[in-house]
Amino acid sequence: MNRKRKFLLLFFVLTISMIPLITTVLISRAYLLAIAYTGFYLFISYFLYLRYIKGVRPKYPLASPVKD
Repeated sequence: MNRKRKFLLLFFVLTISMIPLITTVLISRAYLLAIAYTGFYLFISYFLYLRYIKGVRPKYPLASPVKD
């Protein structure tokens, strides 16, 4: 599976799973929680875009180095 197709698949799965959640939270009038979920959705979407479309890999360690 090429990078663009993998990005589209993950993006659609993310979108399909987040829209009902955000809609439900908005109906229950928890606006701050809806903003947090929307921010999470945008962050993950941008990360997927950078990872699969631009091909950028993180240059920093994801875990802090362990000192002996």
